Amino acid sequence: MRLSYRCRGRRGCLLAFAAAASLAAGAALAQEQAADGRTVYASAWFEQFAPSNAWDMASRVPGVNVQDGEDVRGFAGAAGNVVINGERPSAKAESLQSILSRIPAAQVVRVEIVPGQVIGGEYRSRAQVINVVLSDSADGWSGAAEATVRMPFTRQTALSGGVSALYRNGATSLNLAVDHYSENLPDEGFDLLTALPSGDLIERRDKVNRYAQRQDTLSASWAWEPSDGRAAHVNARVWNWTNPLAHNSRVSDALGPIRYDTINQVPERLGVELGADFSRPLAGGTAKLVGLMRRERYETDEAQLNHTPDRVLTGGFAQSVNNLYGETIGRGTWSHENLWGWSFETGAEVALNTLDADIRIASVDSSGVHTPIPFPGSQVLVEEIRGEAFVSGGRKLTPTLTFDWGAAIETSTISVEAADYERTLTFIKPRASLEWRPDDKWRMRLAVGRTAAQLNFDDFVSNVELATERENGGNVTLEPERTWRVTGEIERKVLGDGAVRLALNSDWVEMVQDRVPVEVLGPDGPDPDSDPDVVDVIDAPGNLGDGRRLWLEAAVGLPLDKFGVAGGRFNARWTLQDSRVRDPYTHKDRDFTFEELWGFSADFRQDLRARKLAWGVIYDAEGALPQYRLNEFDVYNPENTWFRVFVEARPNAQTTITLSANNVLDRALERDRDFYFPNRTTPDPIAHEYRWRTQGVTWALQAKRTFG
Repeated sequence: MRLSYRCRGRRGCLLAFAAAASLAAGAALAQEQAADGRTVYASAWFEQFAPSNAWDMASRVPGVNVQDGEDVRGFAGAAGNVVINGERPSAKAESLQSILSRIPAAQVVRVEIVPGQVIGGEYRSRAQVINVVLSDSADGWSGAAEATVRMPFTRQTALSGGVSALYRNGATSLNLAVDHYSENLPDEGFDLLTALPSGDLIERRDKVNRYAQRQDTLSASWAWEPSDGRAAHVNARVWNWTNPLAHNSRVSDALGPIRYDTINQVPERLGVELGADFSRPLAGGTAKLVGLMRRERYETDEAQLNHTPDRVLTGGFAQSVNNLYGETIGRGTWSHENLWGWSFETGAEVALNTLDADIRIASVDSSGVHTPIPFPGSQVLVEEIRGEAFVSGGRKLTPTLTFDWGAAIETSTISVEAADYERTLTFIKPRASLEWRPDDKWRMRLAVGRTAAQLNFDDFVSNVELATERENGGNVTLEPERTWRVTGEIERKVLGDGAVRLALNSDWVEMVQDRVPVEVLGPDGPDPDSDPDVVDVIDAPGNLGDGRRLWLEAAVGLPLDKFGVAGGRFNARWTLQDSRVRDPYTHKDRDFTFEELWGFSADFRQDLRARKLAWGVIYDAEGALPQYRLNEFDVYNPENTWFRVFVEARPNAQTTITLSANNVLDRALERDRDFYFPNRTTPDPIAHEYRWRTQGVTWALQAKRTFG
């Protein structure tokens, strides 16, 4: 079934009536639609937040967070949890926040929370999807503009801004947007490298980093949505991103200054994406075709140079990256709302994906002369032809119990030219779910399914991390991990439009993707004196054995009026993860590499003075991100916390001005690294490195204005 913002048939008219009733109630609470389990929030409900655009509205829905899709190849797997008028935008590289921010709030009739099986397609496996329903009667121009000034603790201000405009004329609409993002991200701190077990100081590095992130984006979209079930959409986007780094480090030991190190990086991304879809009635159902093309070039020039106390160059290393990514997708589906009592969908997708990677490494002598260093696996051409066919269906078994099922077969042929390597992988991915809604307050869901992860082509390519002085090997034999997942969810509506939700995932993972030792012929990395006939071992992405993962989430969204806090709302989300896989070095069970152990976020907001003023606090905390490597155990950001406070003024219904302070407690970033020799088969580390960085407090002043 496809959602629509027009009154089509009895069910559509009932929904329109419900939305109208909600509008008449003003700021009334959300209304549950028992027929298909959706919850409706009329535009009047969002007036308390003075929204400028659809993002300001969708991100305020209680109990559901906007989630972008995963950064994977293909169209289906990259779906987030937001649709517009019941349809997924025919775009992939662009975030949902960016897409929704281009839609003026005046164009939004309502926002719905809808069970995934009602949307159909790639959303069937999701418990809840946010549907932003737009008006079909507000012809003419509307738009929004915003500007933001950010000032970090270094007082280097940066100005961001954007303008979007939407024109509607009957069934046709045109959306144009231009955006400039700018932010200076300085940090300062130190590294302490000590010998173990003695604790003697080996090095102290006092560091200053200066980042200057910039992104310019031009977006356009066109839609044709007549009332006969036909629709067409075209989306285009061009972007340029850069984030240069200037790094300075004063390196000393117990005897005093010994050298100065610098790192200069100039990374840049230039990309273009064009997507389109067309749907029409066919054989009692709906046929839809989707096409998408994306190209992105990533370039980086970086140099790590060493100097004497007198700032005389003594040498260093340099690395250049020139990677070109390509993706072309074609997808076709056919769906029927009632085929022998089932909502039914079938279709297929084919994609061509490429990576042309060219990474070059050189040593730098005291005269500044660059000498190339051969590094195996740093020039790679990867091509993949990927296809998937699927079928899915669902129906109500009882008035309160819904069953949904699906199956897909995926095949992928990957070739790596430099390694003269080719392979074909095939996976079968079944799934099924039961959802029970005994009344308008409770929702319970049980689901089981098999998924296959996608390979990151960057893992095929070798490179060097100059900032951490370590090598990353490429591994063309890496295989995607396969996961059987059982999910249980329970949700309860409380205090009117509040909600409490608890979810548990239990995963059985085959071929866990992690870090493994890989043998390569010398020279090993940036050492020009290595013997080319010697087999070296470097750290690279690879597969371990089978593993398991448990993931728990608890979320709550509450209005606080009944607790005496007029106009107040509180939201919180807590996650806890435990994973286990056998380590190839210690032969003991450990966590998966680079998966966050826990996280907690909460926010409070209160609207005052007839909604002319608001203030709030946002809190985020996260657990460690462990990384297990060949000769190193790396823990990034253990127990990190972050606070943001803001005050918001609304001079009129079209204007919002917000002053905020980020990281008000000046929480630092931390990192711990233990080093082992010759690798982690040795039980005790020989050295420890502690990194500490302060980012200070960043102030931001933002003004938003809507038009039309």
